[in-house]
Amino acid sequence: MPCARPVEAIAQKQHATQTINRLHNCLRNDRTSLPNPKLATTWRTTEIPQDVLHYLRLRNRLHFGQAAGTPLTLPPFSTQLDGAASTSTADLILEGDYTNDELTDIQELMINHCARQGPLDAIPAEITVKEFESRFRTWDECTSTSPSGIHLGHYKALIRPNDADSTTDEGRQILQARDAIIQARVNLINYSLKHGYSYQRWHNVVNVMIQKDPGNQKIHRLRVIHLYEADYNFLLGHKLPQLLHHGEKQNTIHQGQHGGRPGHEATTLVFMEELKNDISYATRKSLINFDNDAASCYDRIIPALASLLGRGL
Repeated sequence: MPCARPVEAIAQKQHATQTINRLHNCLRNDRTSLPNPKLATTWRTTEIPQDVLHYLRLRNRLHFGQAAGTPLTLPPFSTQLDGAASTSTADLILEGDYTNDELTDIQELMINHCARQGPLDAIPAEITVKEFESRFRTWDECTSTSPSGIHLGHYKALIRPNDADSTTDEGRQILQARDAIIQARVNLINYSLKHGYSYQRWHNVVNVMIQKDPGNQKIHRLRVIHLYEADYNFLLGHKLPQLLHHGEKQNTIHQGQHGGRPGHEATTLVFMEELKNDISYATRKSLINFDNDAASCYDRIIPALASLLGRGL
């Protein structure tokens, strides 16, 4: 009889474990897909950390993979193009020499529009110390960056003036060491640009989920913020605008594209829409307007296509 209580406790523990496992099995029936949250009428709250992490990852994979099934995500393009559009097929497309008898008319039209509009590699590949210092000097230090811990504050401390006395040997040594560190940072970025090398710490990106609506925890009402390394973030923030400015000068950007362009700000588009409607009302003429806006259009951009078009500007 003295052993009855321990045996009973073991049996109860096993029963509890089996119950938890059954519950987990029930929950895992939908662990590879999610119903459309916009059509959902009933909701389930998940508080188990492993399940919360799983469903957030699942939701993000589905959300950022909405372009799956479109031409550039399927063979032959999915096997012949990489994210940087640096393959031989990409070069053929840019030169307007790519042919494939299996393409549909629409696919062929899209590929033809990807042909370069000017000389390739027209903007300088490398960055300068002046560009590096200028960008970090004006960057808001409150910006969250760098999962590695080498955050924006480190670069701010490096760029900002210090109290070293340049008239003394000690002060000159401090300033020389500062300049050497800045030059080393610039050299690392230029090395990656020249050789197409991606540092391991650049591969680590933190996805921060914040509420779109205060107090609303529904999975489709969470905004995803990507936190990159500060120097990689700088690289994107410097080179992409540089590329767009080049395209603007070469007149290779469609006039219908608005946002972040001189004379084509987002507010300009709204004004033009209102003006168009007012003219229609005033002249009593019929107006047919077609708006085609892909859901989550920025989140479904295909890297290979973006790189291909970027190289062709």
